[in-house]
Amino acid sequence: MLQRTAGNRAVQRALAGVRAPGAAPMVSRQTTRTPISETTDTGNQYTQDLLLNKTAHTIEISLGINWVRQGTWASDAAYEAFIRRVKTAAYSYLDNKFKVVCTPNSPAAGSAPIELPITFILYNYATGYTIDAHGGTPGAGSAMATAGGHVHEFRADGTAEVDITYAHEFGHAVLGASDEYANPAVPGRVLTNDHSIMANYYSQGIPQAKFKARHFQHIVTEVAKAFAGYTCSLRPM
Repeated sequence: MLQRTAGNRAVQRALAGVRAPGAAPMVSRQTTRTPISETTDTGNQYTQDLLLNKTAHTIEISLGINWVRQGTWASDAAYEAFIRRVKTAAYSYLDNKFKVVCTPNSPAAGSAPIELPITFILYNYATGYTIDAHGGTPGAGSAMATAGGHVHEFRADGTAEVDITYAHEFGHAVLGASDEYANPAVPGRVLTNDHSIMANYYSQGIPQAKFKARHFQHIVTEVAKAFAGYTCSLRPM
């Protein structure tokens, strides 16, 4: 938690917001589903599914979410619009920012490199990762942890939360990335000053903030296991 002071894809996204409570995304015969987990420097562990389609050359990180309505909302439509806003914020910073490129290192693998863009899907799932969605004031700081998360419409000072904060929090939930801003409770933390979204984006600049290659490196490590005879690396889109 960072306090202020310190086409077809679109259709799939829309459906993900209203998916049946017990349904996970459909997986084709060409797709393998692998659970992946990461642990942050505060000891919080997060788990997602990595969906790899070697035929279509795609990587999708999937997280089922059990949204829980909290606080005060003007209407059902207002609550549902907020959930869409949170998801859209996450997608805008995460989706199609990096790709895994696997280059042949043996004759048996062929001669052409394979490029696999990384995308994300957040779908409704009754037994998934629980996130409380808080409406109205008084607000509070949004945060994620092993047991679940909280996203707030308003901050503690009563001002509206900014979208980048929701994307930052999903950096924990879908990438298992640690915070990169100073916290006296975590004296050994690695601090960064390269406009990382996981750092203090208020002081470093919100327009420049983004996820970095280091936040996706564990995905490369997992994907590389499926490409014997190749050397896999991460590159920006």
